Order: sequence, then C-alpha cells, then structure tokens
Amino acid sequence: MELPALKVGKPRPTPVVRGGITGIYICGYTPQTDCLSSDFDVVIILKKDMDKNDVEMLEERYPKAIKQVFNVDKTKLNDDYLKEMVQAIRKNRFFSAVEVESMEELAEIYYKRDLSYHRNAYDSFYNNRIVMQRAQDAFVDACIDLNHMSVNKKETVYYLYAAAYLRKYTNETCRTLNQHFLFLTESILKILDQALRLQPFFTNAYLLKGMIAELDRDIRKDAGAYYKIALEQLYEKPYASYSYYVIGKYYEKSRKMSKAVELYTWSLRLNNFEYRVIYELAVHDIRNKNYKGALERLKMIHNILNKKEVANYLQPKEYTYLFKIYLELENVYGDKFFEIQKYKESVQRRDKLCDMVRNTKRENRAYNEIFGKSAQTFRKETYNHLIDIRMKNR
Repeated sequence: MELPALKVGKPRPTPVVRGGITGIYICGYTPQTDCLSSDFDVVIILKKDMDKNDVEMLEERYPKAIKQVFNVDKTKLNDDYLKEMVQAIRKNRFFSAVEVESMEELAEIYYKRDLSYHRNAYDSFYNNRIVMQRAQDAFVDACIDLNHMSVNKKETVYYLYAAAYLRKYTNETCRTLNQHFLFLTESILKILDQALRLQPFFTNAYLLKGMIAELDRDIRKDAGAYYKIALEQLYEKPYASYSYYVIGKYYEKSRKMSKAVELYTWSLRLNNFEYRVIYELAVHDIRNKNYKGALERLKMIHNILNKKEVANYLQPKEYTYLFKIYLELENVYGDKFFEIQKYKESVQRRDKLCDMVRNTKRENRAYNEIFGKSAQTFRKETYNHLIDIRMKNR
C-alpha cells in the first residue's frame, strides 16, 4: 500500500514507477510525511475519503496536479481502477502514446496476476512457504506476460523497470525458498543496463542493481559500488528517504555501523516519519547502553503509528514494528530502569495489540484492501508471527 493522498508517476530526472500504475515501486510506505517533493512531473491527488484541509494543502503544493475522484470502490483496486488512473495521465499528456500504452498493459498484468496481493503477502509472511511459493508462481507468470508485449512497448523505461523489479521479487522468493540455482541476476542487470541506455540518470536503476547484487551471494560484494553511485545521484533528494534506509541496512549487515547510522540519519532528515529507521537507531542506542535515547526513539515510533493502531488500520509490518517496540519498552523499563509500573503498561499495550489482531470480528480495513478475501486468514497469520517474535525474545 502507498500513501493514499498522493500517487506519483515520473520525477525529474529520476523516474519512479509507483504502485498505482504497475504495482512496482522503489519507495517504501510510511503512514504520513511532511516532506512532499516538488521534483515530480506528475502528481495525482486521490480526493476520495481525504480531509478537505489535506486536499487544499496538496493543491497548493502542486498547482498542476491531476485532481481525481475515481468511481471505483477503494476496497476493490481492480483493473478498472488502474485503467482509470492511466486514462487520467493520458488526458493530461505528460507521457508519449507508447509510454501510456505500456503503462496500460502493465496495469492489466498487475491486476491479472494479483501482484500487489502477492507482494504484500510474501513480504509480510515470509515464514509461510505456501504463501512464498504462490507469490513466486505469480511473479513468474507476470514475467511471461511481459515477454509477450510488443517490441515498441518494451522500449520504454516503464517496461524495463517493471521487468527488472518483478525479477527481483522472483529472486527474493528464491532466496527464501533456498532455490539459488533459479536466480535471474544476470538478466536483471542486463535489463537495467538497457534502461540506463535509454535514460542515463535513472538513479533507481543503480539502487535496484545494488538490491539485486545484495540478494545474490556470488556478487554481493558489488552491491556497495552500485549503492555508492545511487547515493551520489540521490543526494538530498526529498523522495530518497527509503533509499537511504535500504542502503543503511546493507551497511549495517556488512558490520559498518557508523556508515549505517549516517545513512539512517539522512533518511530521517528527508522524512521524519520513517519509523523503520527510527527503530534501527533505537536498537543501536540500546546496544550502546543509551537507554534514554532509545526510549525517546521508541516513543516517536509509537506516536507515528498510534493513530492507525487506535483505528485498527495497521498493516502487517506496522503491527510487527509496534509489537517489537512494546517488547523493547518492556526490556528497558523492566531490566534497565526497574520502573515496574511502566513495564506493566508496556506489557498491557503489547497484549492489547495482540488481542486487536486476533479479534477478527473487528474489521481492519487495511487488511481488507490489501488481502481481500484472505484478510481474516492473514490476521491470524499476523498473530502467530507476533507470538513467534515473542518466543524468540524470551
């Protein structure tokens, strides 16, 4: 899922293909942001269910934005919804006819193969091999569909980026399923090289190259070089907070924590609602016995996610992060500061969160929108995942 208020198509000079059109994206979701980039050529404001003040703020920030009220039910993000979005772009003539046709066909494949569902399912429930295998099958089928597109449509950055990103999903599922012999690394890098020939300043291509190299143990050493180029081109770009987070995680896993902290700090400067980054920094503080600093960061994350928690609108990863926050608070208050009352409050909040996940009689619209008929099943899966996290932290 993405920020419902804002869908973005093609930024200058770095294209970003977002989920509203193709289901493929390079930037992660955060509940809110106060740093909206002015570097985009196309902005679509989805006005349905938005607060009037928020709409006015976006219209002021983006006077040339496409203001769209889609006729399709928000909970049924089907091919009609996607086609309507592409048609809105076509009418405003931001892209060539071939680019729009390419987007339309990508949107059809996205819906036909249910890629948003599978991407969210395997990313959130990666311990479930059945979920992972079904996702992999969907990505492979989508890649086959892409191969049947006409030659002229394949010569757009949008096609190439979608083709590369779908293969990235395939590699991710292969790694989890221990199928390294099925990796598509070489073909992905060739596709991205072709995209760079069309658009030399395609920053996302270098970021994606780094992510692909990091997945493949045979060329993981090359990931740093790709990420370095991406960082040079992304420097201080308002929409780059997720990229800084991804690269920071790479350096953290490479045991270069000072570099990771530097990148996490940059990410927060660009988007101070990036709760994943705040969590990494909180854990770093705990490791370094800076418990007061860690507490402040943990409280920040709670404040970011609290509104969605109260509304029972959390997504799977948000449940996971909020649950881990309560565990960390239990640890700090109970084992470090011996503040028994606050320790008990953290335990109560953690238990309440679990009860909210487990109580399928109370609707969670986020799960309905992401998983459709499988919403209840995945809420149970989420609860089991939280229990697994609790057992591992004992």
